[in-house]
Amino acid sequence: QVTSGGEADEKGEQEVLEFPWVVVDVETKEVTDEQSKLVKPSMHPTLTPECISSTGIAQESADGAEGLQGVVQEFNAVLYRSFTANNKDFCLVTWGEAPLKRWLRADAKRKGVKLVAHYSKFLDIRAEFRRQKPSVPTPATIGDMATHLGVELESEDVSGGLTACKGMAKVIAKMLQDGAKCSATVNIPEDFDPLSFPVSSLQVVASSARPGEPTEAQTVVKLRGLPYTANDIEVIEFFSGCAISAGGILFVTNPDGRNNGEAFVRFESREDYNNALKKDRERMQRRYVEVFGSTEADMEACRENIAKGHGGRVVGGVGGAQ
Repeated sequence: QVTSGGEADEKGEQEVLEFPWVVVDVETKEVTDEQSKLVKPSMHPTLTPECISSTGIAQESADGAEGLQGVVQEFNAVLYRSFTANNKDFCLVTWGEAPLKRWLRADAKRKGVKLVAHYSKFLDIRAEFRRQKPSVPTPATIGDMATHLGVELESEDVSGGLTACKGMAKVIAKMLQDGAKCSATVNIPEDFDPLSFPVSSLQVVASSARPGEPTEAQTVVKLRGLPYTANDIEVIEFFSGCAISAGGILFVTNPDGRNNGEAFVRFESREDYNNALKKDRERMQRRYVEVFGSTEADMEACRENIAKGHGGRVVGGVGGAQ
């Protein structure tokens, strides 16, 4: 969890406030460790009422916590003792890309905290769910995903912290039991700027559809792993046979205007959307491109960032690829 509200939000200086983790053994599907460490904010040490309400963390608890440097080092030590020293592999798993790609990375950069290699590779459980069930709307919450998979959670409060990690652990264990390979990891380039990650699109927008119920309006996909030189013509050719809406290609760029390898594409119909999802892991130039379901809200949030000068490029007047 991170701080929220007030000056931190205005300046985009949210700080890591809680650092929880749960370890799941892939072979036994059992939980072998669970811990949660509070992190003392230093840039904006006074928690806002909004932050206290949403996280359940009191000001006194935050004041008595260790700084980010110490907590990161402690987590590194846990990983070393549990895995590296025993020649075991591990992979970090998150709900969405924001925890590692934005929040931790940006906070560490501001505070001069070094993040070693294992923080640059992770599995996004939402993306893995989309890969396993491309025709199902992506659940908006851990609770929704658990319900869809038939997993019972101990608490309905899965909004953040250790409780959310426990819920994710049960979900990932069930996905492994159902045959998920969990091999589509996200790799963060060394030169990635965490501040280029669009803040306004970090929050998952809840859907009114029940798990497993298709929504007629779901026609937006997100591409990841595009060549940095990719253009609209190549995207149209990539989705040959799928009708793209006019102005329906939105490239995501860094503040300096360079493509960051991601884009949103809106299609004319649900059928075109479903066919587009089948293009996942096909090649553009020499790169394999990931294609997974997104939402109109996420696309519009990115478009808002463009208007604010936070990066992005709209390709207007693009017709359907037939």
